[in-house]
Amino acid sequence: NSGGVTSVSALAAATPLTQRDLDFPGAPAKYYPRADVYGRNFARLTADDTRIAKLALESLGRRGVRSIYAIDSGDTDGVAFSSALSRFAAASGLRFAGRKSVVGDQADWPSVVEEARVSGADAIAWGSAAGLGEQELWRAVRTSGSRQLMVAGPAVPQDVLASLPAVKGSTRSFSGLVPSAESQSGMAGFVERFRKQTGRPPLPGAANASAAMDLLLDAIGAGSRTAGPSQTGDDLRAATAKALHSIRAVRTDFGRVELTPVGNALDAPVVEWVVTPGSIKPFGTLR
Repeated sequence: NSGGVTSVSALAAATPLTQRDLDFPGAPAKYYPRADVYGRNFARLTADDTRIAKLALESLGRRGVRSIYAIDSGDTDGVAFSSALSRFAAASGLRFAGRKSVVGDQADWPSVVEEARVSGADAIAWGSAAGLGEQELWRAVRTSGSRQLMVAGPAVPQDVLASLPAVKGSTRSFSGLVPSAESQSGMAGFVERFRKQTGRPPLPGAANASAAMDLLLDAIGAGSRTAGPSQTGDDLRAATAKALHSIRAVRTDFGRVELTPVGNALDAPVVEWVVTPGSIKPFGTLR
C-alpha cells in the first residue's frame, strides 16, 4: 500500500485484509498506511475466510461433525482461519472445542494432538500456510491412531494437500479454488478457450486468476481516464488504486462477478475437496 501498487488476488482469503477481526488489532486499517493517497488498494476474486468458514462448518455439520478444534502456526493465514471458525461454529450448530497456536519447528506435536483429543473434538482444523507444520501435524494424528476428521483451510496448496500422510479419519479441504470442470455459467466456454490457447485444461484456480486480471485491467483503465494523458506514473498509480473500489462488478471469461464495497467477490463459491495421499478431488461446490 505504501508504494501505491494496486493488488488484486486470486487466492488470498485472510479476512483482516478487508475487514475487522478481533484477532488482528488495527485491521484492516493497519495494512493501508497510505490510504490517504492510495486508498485501500487491495481486492480479491476468491471467497474470504469468513465465507469459507461458514460454508465449511455447515457442510461438516451435515456430515455429523459436532465439534471442531483449530490449530495454526501463528501466521496471518492460520490465525485468520482459526478465528473465523471460532466465530461461526456455534451458529452452524457445532461446538468450538478450542484452538492452539504453535511454532511449527518447536511444537510437541503428539501433545498438541492429545490436547485436541481431550477437548472432545471430532474434527481438527489447520489453516496455516505451507511449510509451517502441516506434515508434522498429520503424521502425529496418524501415529496417534485418532479417527478425527482433518480439515485444511484455503492457505494449504493442493500439491501440499496431496502429499499429506493418510489418517484414519480422512482429510477434507475447503477453499475458493474452482475446479476447471465446474459446470457453472460460462465455465465450459472458459475451459474450451483455455484448452485451445494452452493445449491443456486449466488448473483449479485459473478462473480466479483470470477474473483477478480482468478486475485489475478495469482499474487501470479507470485510473488512466482519471489521471489523464499528461499525468506522471505516481499520479497513475494513485488513480488506479483509488479506482479499484469504485468498481462494483467485473465481466470475466465465465460471467459477471459482483464486488462488495471492501473488494470481496460477492457470493464467491467455496469448494470442498476430498484429500487422499497423492490425490485431491472436488467433492462439491458450496454456496
